[in-house]
Amino acid sequence: MSLRKHFLIRALILFMVFIALLFPIGRGVKNIMKQTLENKTKTLIRELQPASDLNAMVQIIQTREEFIFQRVILVDLQNQMAYEAHPREEEKIDIDSHPEMVQALQYGKGVTEFYTKRENVGVVYSAVLFEHNGQKYILVTGYPLAQIQKSTLYFQLGFLFLGCLFLVIYTGSIWVIFNHVNQPILDIIEAIKPYQEGKVEVLPIIPSNEHSSIEEINRLVATLNALTKKIQGNIDTLKNFVTNAAHELRTPLTVLQGYAETLEDFSDLSPEMVPEITKKMGESCKRLSQLVKSLLTLATLDALSEERLHPTDLLVLSEKCKYLLSQSYPEAHVTLKTDLSKAIVQADPDLFELALINLLENAAKYSKEIPQIEILIKRHGSEISLTVSDHGIGIPEADLPFIFDRFYTVDKSRARKTSGAGLGLSIVKTIVEKHHGSISVASELDQGTRFTIMLPISKL
Repeated sequence: MSLRKHFLIRALILFMVFIALLFPIGRGVKNIMKQTLENKTKTLIRELQPASDLNAMVQIIQTREEFIFQRVILVDLQNQMAYEAHPREEEKIDIDSHPEMVQALQYGKGVTEFYTKRENVGVVYSAVLFEHNGQKYILVTGYPLAQIQKSTLYFQLGFLFLGCLFLVIYTGSIWVIFNHVNQPILDIIEAIKPYQEGKVEVLPIIPSNEHSSIEEINRLVATLNALTKKIQGNIDTLKNFVTNAAHELRTPLTVLQGYAETLEDFSDLSPEMVPEITKKMGESCKRLSQLVKSLLTLATLDALSEERLHPTDLLVLSEKCKYLLSQSYPEAHVTLKTDLSKAIVQADPDLFELALINLLENAAKYSKEIPQIEILIKRHGSEISLTVSDHGIGIPEADLPFIFDRFYTVDKSRARKTSGAGLGLSIVKTIVEKHHGSISVASELDQGTRFTIMLPISKL
């Protein structure tokens, strides 16, 4: 359902509410009029208290201008006589035939409405029981029912008019605001639609001058621009990743295919050539397996959840990685330096072990002669740093900004051993960032390289 229909339905509901309120308001106005009549009766009784006798009370009533057009009856309960304040004949009165008088005798006051026999018009009567000079009286005041009904009708019409006026102003204001806000939203939708259909590249959304002053619209546009930019960046990254992955996978597959065809086409190869070919094929398979493993690791890291992070002691983890490195590089000499008894961080032990092993293996792989590697763990306020340093061949300054990019490899001719597919350091950085940390590098050619990881201290 569109916003316009929502506003229209709400306006209709408000209108129905105003109509429904007319009925209880009408009853409320009538009750107020009756209460007002009762209060006037009580006020008149207070003015009658100084009178010396019944005749004096009647004279006081006759002098009151507000009762000229109202019927006023003063009933003497002792003599069962009724006196009208205006020139009318005295009459015997039957209290039982007047509900308001019966109520006054029982409860001290009463109100009722009915048509009088004399005037044949509707009248509302208010009766109040009071005592004067030791004798009880009932004062009855009447007010034309038509006047009460007219006042009620006027009030209802006034309320309905004000309600309709409010509804018109409210609807008009909402409509103007809606059009002012809805139009730029429609413009944004139209601007995004071509991107959704894949027809054009993602371009920044620019609000029109008419709506550029609306803060919320500017924030919405800025959010959408940032989102589309991020999406475009992810798309570009994915394209590059797929292209590079395909390239890296193609190289060992091409080698395998070439050697396989050689074995098939040249069945009379010398005994010395076959082991060499199978060795090369094994190396290509190993490289292919390692590449697939790295790609699967990156895919796993993208889905890493916070539930896998647990308090982990970097000192214990570093000692374990030292042992693992010694299995692959027995000649490597690794020193662990720290002034801490514990270095607890929130980490996935297996993943962080993979990151640290990658750094240690790189240090060993690109070291001169016997690898000399140092692990330094220190505390810096609310963070812990872990630094892996070597004295190897170093990294050219021009390559430093790119070494964490996926599939980026430094000039292989400088390495003592063949480098991988350029995913190792990218995996390390991704792991560190998933642990809410950061990694930096410093290096000098022929002097060595230093990687520093910063991680927040575990508060658990």
